[in-house]
Amino acid sequence: MHLSPESPKLLFMITKVLIIGAGAIAHLHAKAALKLNPVPKIAAADPNAASRESFFTAFPGSLMFDSAETMLAEPNEGTEVVIARRRKAAVHFPSNAQKQRRFPVTQC
Repeated sequence: MHLSPESPKLLFMITKVLIIGAGAIAHLHAKAALKLNPVPKIAAADPNAASRESFFTAFPGSLMFDSAETMLAEPNEGTEVVIARRRKAAVHFPSNAQKQRRFPVTQC
């Protein structure tokens, strides 16, 4: 799913932006997400501790995870958006016996 200015109703529903990776491109996505109204929570997952620290310094209060799987295992409300690089978009979502997790994924 690709978000665009043509879908403003969807943008108002976003409560959390989940970014796979915490490097330079993730910073750009987070900056863009902070321009939404209302401002969503920002979460990022990266196995590199230095990248996580840099991201958190730039975006205090963001939720940081050491793996995408851990981040995606968090409870969701159905109003989250996942941003992933194309080659990392095939994330193995954690199994959940009671309900299947579905996230809109924006591939970059």
